[in-house]
Amino acid sequence: MTPFQRMLIALGVAVIVGALFNALREVLVPFLIGAAAAYLLDPVVVWLQRFGWSRALSTTVICVGFAGVVAGVVFVIAPLVYEQIVALIGALPDLMSRAVAITQSGLHKFTARLSPEQYEKIQETVGSHAGEALSWLAGLFGGLWSGGLAVINIISLVFITPLVTFYLMRDWPKVVASIDRCLPRNHAGTIRAVLADIDRALAGFIRGQAFVCLFLGVAYTIALTIAGLQFALLLGILIGVLAVIPIVGTAIGAVACISLAIVQFGTWEGVLTIAAIFAAIQAFEGNILQPKLVGDRVGLHPLWIVFALMAGGALMGFIGVLVAVPAAAVIGVLARFGVSRYLAGSFYRGDRPAGPQGGET
Repeated sequence: MTPFQRMLIALGVAVIVGALFNALREVLVPFLIGAAAAYLLDPVVVWLQRFGWSRALSTTVICVGFAGVVAGVVFVIAPLVYEQIVALIGALPDLMSRAVAITQSGLHKFTARLSPEQYEKIQETVGSHAGEALSWLAGLFGGLWSGGLAVINIISLVFITPLVTFYLMRDWPKVVASIDRCLPRNHAGTIRAVLADIDRALAGFIRGQAFVCLFLGVAYTIALTIAGLQFALLLGILIGVLAVIPIVGTAIGAVACISLAIVQFGTWEGVLTIAAIFAAIQAFEGNILQPKLVGDRVGLHPLWIVFALMAGGALMGFIGVLVAVPAAAVIGVLARFGVSRYLAGSFYRGDRPAGPQGGET
C-alpha cells in the first residue's frame, strides 16, 4: 500500500468519524463530560496506585469523593442561586424598562445631532437589516439550545456521566493497551510519539482550563459582590461556566455585567468599576494564570482558537463549541508532525535519486 493510499484511508476514516459525531451530537454531551472528568481525575488515580491501591479501588474512592464534593458545593450554593434567580425574575420588568429608557435617551441625543436626511437614511438601513439580525440571533440561540438539551438532561447528568467517568478511569490502561496492540509495528514508535504530544496538548487544556474556570467563577463572584452589582453569584457562575470557551465566554460575561451595571448604577463611576474588575482579573488570568496552567501546550494562536470556536458552533452547535479547542489542538499536533516530516523529506530538500554509477541522473 502506497503512502498516498494510506492517506486516503485515514482521510476517509476521519470523515466517517466526523459524520457520526455530528449525527450523534445530541446524545454525546454526557459522554464528553464524563470523559473530560475521567481525564481530569486520572492523575489522582495514578498517584493512589503508587501507594499500592488497585486501579478499581482508586477509581471508586476518587469518584465517590468527587461526587461528594460536587454534591456539597451544590447543596451550599443551590439555595443562594435559587434566591437570586427568583430575584432576577422579579426585577426583570424594572430592569427592562430602565434599559429601554436609557436606550431611548441615548438615541435621542444621537439623532438630535443628525440632519433629517441622515436620520431617514439610518432608519431605512436599520429597518432593512433588523429582521435579518433577529433571524440570525434566533437561529444561533435556537441551535445552541437544541444542541445543549443534553446538558440540562438531569437523568443523563446524574446517571450516565458518572458511569462514563468511572468505567473510563477504571479501564483506561486496558483501552490504551488495546489501541497499542493494533498499531502497525513498523510505525508504532512514531504513532506513540504523536499520541504523547496530543496527550500533553489535551492535558494542558482540559486540566489547566478547569482550574482557570474555577478561579474565574470565584474571583468574579467575590469582586462583583464587593462592587455591589446585583446577581453577582449568578454572573460569577455564568462566567466560570462560559470560560470553558476561551475568549468568547469571558467576552459574553463582560457584556452581560457591564450592561447590567449601566442599567443598575446609571453612572460612569459604577460602569467603570465593573470594567476595571474585568480588566484586572483578565490581566491576572492572561499574564499569570494561563501561562502557568495552560501555557503553550495547546499550541494555537488566539485567532485560531476563535476560528475553531466559530467553526465548531457553525458545524455542530453547542457540542461543536465544547470540543472545538481540543479538536483544534489535536489537528495542530498532527499538522506540526506533518510539517516536520515534510521538512525532513527529500522533496523539500530537493534531493535527487542516484544514477546507476552513483552520480545524478
